[in-house]
Amino acid sequence: CNELLKEIFSGNVLTEVYDHFASKFENEEDFEDSKLGDCFRACVAILHCAGKLDEPNIEGLRTQIVKNLASLKSIPEEKRSKMNFSPSVSLLCVWGMTENVAYCLGSSIALYFEGESGEQDVEFCQQSNESKKRKSLVKVKASGKSTQLLPQLDMDVCLTILGRILKGSFSASVSARESILRSETA
Repeated sequence: CNELLKEIFSGNVLTEVYDHFASKFENEEDFEDSKLGDCFRACVAILHCAGKLDEPNIEGLRTQIVKNLASLKSIPEEKRSKMNFSPSVSLLCVWGMTENVAYCLGSSIALYFEGESGEQDVEFCQQSNESKKRKSLVKVKASGKSTQLLPQLDMDVCLTILGRILKGSFSASVSARESILRSETA
């Protein structure tokens, strides 16, 4: 089954299909709740398939997820409250980026309580096996390997993602919850 998934969905197929359904949340102003629900379920199914594959086999999906997380600040609160990014965060954890996710969520919460504002970003490396601690992030950056930015999340988004991961029964939420609870950063 995994070989069939790999053969059919390798490359940018999953990324393009995910982008199509995810863009419905941002672009459609008068979309019915039932259609938004259908689009959300399609996104979750795509992310679930992606979790069965190695991240390097899927071109651009990580970048697309990060882009969607970064765009949350520009989406009105009413529309944002209907969105659920915990499956995206769960996928990042499945792909071995738990320390990076835990650090991003933790720093977002800490920044809120410190009373600072701004567009501070948390860097994480493309190579998930090199993201054990913040120190390794400095080493990866110094070594010249490519990095991406995981955006600072608003407090409400961060708490919603954490809440859904902590209480969710979906297999990706359970996996992310277990990973985050075992992480050194959390």
